[in-house]
Amino acid sequence: MTTSITKALLYNYTYPEYRKLVADLLKEGKSTGEEQSGDLTHYSYLNDTRMNRLDKTIKVSEENVIQLKSLQNEFIWLVISEGWCGDAAQLLPIFNKMSQLSEGKIELKIVLRDENLDLMNCFLTQNARAIPKLIVVDKETSTVLAHWGPGLK
Repeated sequence: MTTSITKALLYNYTYPEYRKLVADLLKEGKSTGEEQSGDLTHYSYLNDTRMNRLDKTIKVSEENVIQLKSLQNEFIWLVISEGWCGDAAQLLPIFNKMSQLSEGKIELKIVLRDENLDLMNCFLTQNARAIPKLIVVDKETSTVLAHWGPGLK
């Protein structure tokens, strides 16, 4: 797992880079991921529209803003995603906003599932490659502290 995390921390997308990747692929009639289909491209288009809306409208409660600003340590939120994933489209804008509000305590990094199967396989949900998957990493030590995703509370 350490090698997979190290690779993901070196080769990833920032939120704006991820959004640009998805948008650029859509211009070519494609989606992220190895599998390409009209359905996945359609889902990616819908998700791009959703993320645009959420980027403009998302609000974080004042209580959560205070908690984000009072974090004592620095973290990396490593998210495994794909452009066609509807759940990721709903959550990535929230993760991004929380990262911004943390005043540098949370750095958001995104990797594509199909390009990081070794990492994905370390965080399966009931033996499935369910996404999105949020992996909380200590920024100083690169230690995985927690993970969250489909089927986890």
